[in-house]
Amino acid sequence: MAESMKFQYKDYRNPDKEVLSVPFNSKRKRMVTVYRSSDPGKYEVHVKGAPEILLSRCTRIIGRGGDVKELQDRGEIEARVFTRYARIGYRSLLIAHKIIDAAEFDINECRANDYTKLEEGLTLVAIVGIEDPLRENVKESVEICKRAGITVRMVTGDNIDYARSIAIQCGIVTREEMDPSNLEYKEFACMLGQDFHREVGGIVKVPDPYSPDKTRDRVGNPEKFAQIARELRVLARSQPEHKYLLVTGLKEDEKNVVAVTGDGTNDAPALKKADIGLAMGITGTEVAKEASKIILLDDNFSSIVTALKWGRNIYLCVRKFLQFQLTVNVVALAVAVVSGFAHFVVPPINAIQMLWVNIIMDSFAALALATEPPSDKLLLERPYGKTESILTRSMWRNIVCVAIYQIAVLLTVMFLKPEFILRTTPDREKNFTKLLNTMIFHTFVLMQLFNEIACRRIKSNEFCIVEDFFNNWRFIVIMVITLAVQIALVQSGLRGINTMPLSIEQHGMCILLSFNVIIWGLLCKAVVPEWFFSFVKEEDTSMLNESMDESLDKEERVSKDSLLNLAPDGPTTGRQRSGSLDSDHGLLEQHSADYEKSRRVGKSKETF
Repeated sequence: MAESMKFQYKDYRNPDKEVLSVPFNSKRKRMVTVYRSSDPGKYEVHVKGAPEILLSRCTRIIGRGGDVKELQDRGEIEARVFTRYARIGYRSLLIAHKIIDAAEFDINECRANDYTKLEEGLTLVAIVGIEDPLRENVKESVEICKRAGITVRMVTGDNIDYARSIAIQCGIVTREEMDPSNLEYKEFACMLGQDFHREVGGIVKVPDPYSPDKTRDRVGNPEKFAQIARELRVLARSQPEHKYLLVTGLKEDEKNVVAVTGDGTNDAPALKKADIGLAMGITGTEVAKEASKIILLDDNFSSIVTALKWGRNIYLCVRKFLQFQLTVNVVALAVAVVSGFAHFVVPPINAIQMLWVNIIMDSFAALALATEPPSDKLLLERPYGKTESILTRSMWRNIVCVAIYQIAVLLTVMFLKPEFILRTTPDREKNFTKLLNTMIFHTFVLMQLFNEIACRRIKSNEFCIVEDFFNNWRFIVIMVITLAVQIALVQSGLRGINTMPLSIEQHGMCILLSFNVIIWGLLCKAVVPEWFFSFVKEEDTSMLNESMDESLDKEERVSKDSLLNLAPDGPTTGRQRSGSLDSDHGLLEQHSADYEKSRRVGKSKETF
């Protein structure tokens, strides 16, 4: 701004005249600089910071004509200037100064962090309104988080009016929730840090149940905290200890997953306390980075949405691989045990063949299923609970049903030796046993290939297994390589592998029996109820899903399809307020369904 007015402040700022510089921090909300005045024996004190703190320390004001007069209408200035600025989204900054005699300046007091004398009796120079507009996609990113089952909370050092204005612009809170006359009003939606600390009783030390000789931090009033946490969306004029208090309280419910953003040294306790600490890569201090688990290289809110999408995708890929591997293991074990009890002279699947199956089952399947790219639809699903089993009821149903089919087919071929499958009889084929074992081995491997395709979609409502099939070229390449090697092993008839070449008809029968794995799996999804596997612990998601759908009903929110299109695939730039994440303003809390239901929360969310 100074440069736009052709004013070069560097020409007036002489480092040699600087006597004292007290930098801005989150507790004091102001900074002080002392210069030697051009008048001998005088010092110039320049102060700037939060208006609501410094205004009470000003006794005089510079008028329009440059005349200095007594400051009397503080309430009017507060209402007409920085309160109005805050409500329209401007950050206010008060600038003041005074000239003191050398006798009034005590350097020893300043070294003891006592700046009281320097900050009293100031002359108000100006109150500056700084516009910090939201950057592109910030509101949409917050909405995506809400749709993903995340409660977004803003913890900031700014005054409550400005914090409320920015929160409304971001979509963290609605105007209806801030209006006492509205039915959607939430009493604790926006609070001051000191009020929050007083209401919940602060942090108290209690014995650690797992280590009797140690203590742990706990919220002083858990009942009041639970009441406030249901509605709290904005914590203004907060200190680092208030953020730590909020994280501690949220973590007391073990079903919550709490993530926190931060960049300052004072944020380190909260970053370390949270389940996931996210430090700012650009503005973050080394202490904050050391205390965090993830570093955001671009300080961008949208990057957290990307991390959320990839994190859910990784977890889903692990589940896909587990379903596939357990199915293969169950079938292989059943065939090996039955053939052992049946005293086969030559086992249907020998050691070398089993090694090849292990390569398919472990290495190839892991590469194929784990490289599945994330889908934006993951952001429309509920969060995974901490206590939720990694093997869901739907997965157990898929594993059991598909394993039953595969075992039934292999044992049928092994013992009944049906001619319509083998396309021959012992009378016509002198190497019938070798042919039989080759058919069993070939059918077993092909069934795993088709089951691998089916495992791309493991949820109860996913029936289109070829959806986005060509988005993962690695999966296709691995499938082609596996099929080519399998046919080569069968047709080569190598002695160690103990196979013999099959006819086209026999290959066709193996493929037909194997392809039915997909048909059978889809049929079981449609027919077999999940309550057969009620021994698997799953959280009640009815309240959570209802609250996630509720977020689409607001007029200010974008459509479901728009949310999918807005989910970023890579890093961008920005801050929480201006489109990016300011370090001291971030808390992420992911609620499980039980947490939401027990507190009757209207939305399921997280916090930054």
